[in-house]
Amino acid sequence: LERILSIALIVFTILIGTYIYNELTAPSYQSTVTLTLAPVVEAGSQKPYQDFYTQKAWANLQIQKLLSDQSLAQFKSSVNDSNLKQLPNLAGMLTANVNNKFEVSLQASNDSAAISHSLLIYLLNFAEKQFAGVQFNQQGSVLTLPYKPQKLVNIFIALLAGIVFAFFMTGALLKWWLRAKIKTQKELAEFTGLPVLGMTPKL
Repeated sequence: LERILSIALIVFTILIGTYIYNELTAPSYQSTVTLTLAPVVEAGSQKPYQDFYTQKAWANLQIQKLLSDQSLAQFKSSVNDSNLKQLPNLAGMLTANVNNKFEVSLQASNDSAAISHSLLIYLLNFAEKQFAGVQFNQQGSVLTLPYKPQKLVNIFIALLAGIVFAFFMTGALLKWWLRAKIKTQKELAEFTGLPVLGMTPKL
C-alpha cells in the first residue's frame, strides 16, 4: 500500500506540474473585432427584415454563412498568406456573437498573435468581396490580446486538486496506520516482539 500511494503521489505531482508548466509557458492569443452588418438594398426594395427579431436572425444567418465550412474553404484557398493556408482547422479558431444592438463580435484564437490578427483582417476582406449584398462595417481596429493562460484560475485549480488529493491520501494513510487487525504472522511477531510458534487454521 505504501508503494501504491507513493507512486500515485508521484504521478499526480508530475501531472499537475506538467499542466501548470504548459499553461504558463504556452500562451494563446485572441484577436477581436466588432462589426455591424447592414444589407445592401436597392432603391424601392425592402430590407430582408422587418423587426428586431428578424433583424437579429438575419445577422446571425450572415455570420453562419461566413463561418460555414464551404465559405472558410473558399477563404483559405483565396489567401496568399502561407501561414494561414497551413492552418488545419479554421472553424475551431473562429467564434462570433451577435448582441441586441446587432453588433457582431468576431474572434480568432491561435498560439501566434500574428496569425490570429492576420486571420481576422484577411477574413474581413474576404467577406466584403464574397458577400456583395451585405456591408461589414468594422467598428475600431482588430484588438489582439493573450487570453491563455489564466494564471489565477490555473493556480486555484492546482491548489484545489492538491488539497482534495492530500485529504484522500491522509485519510487512506491514517486508515492504514491505525488499523487494529493483524493479518499475518510477520505482523503478529512485529506487534508482540515474540516469535510465532504456529497458527490455528480457519475452519
